[in-house]
Amino acid sequence: MITAPGDVLLEPLSNRELRLLGEAGIALFAGRLILDAQPPIDEATLAAVAERCAGAS
Repeated sequence: MITAPGDVLLEPLSNRELRLLGEAGIALFAGRLILDAQPPIDEATLAAVAERCAGAS
């Protein structure tokens, strides 16, 4: 990996590098390192969780 002053990446990470980081639970977002990262939740799953948590109507 090539870095510049201030630890700025000069090149985007490859798909392989992103996959390996994801498998390790690591993500880069807005210049920050996130540990124990989880993949984003899709709309269908979010709706199912919201419906289940809504309780009796």
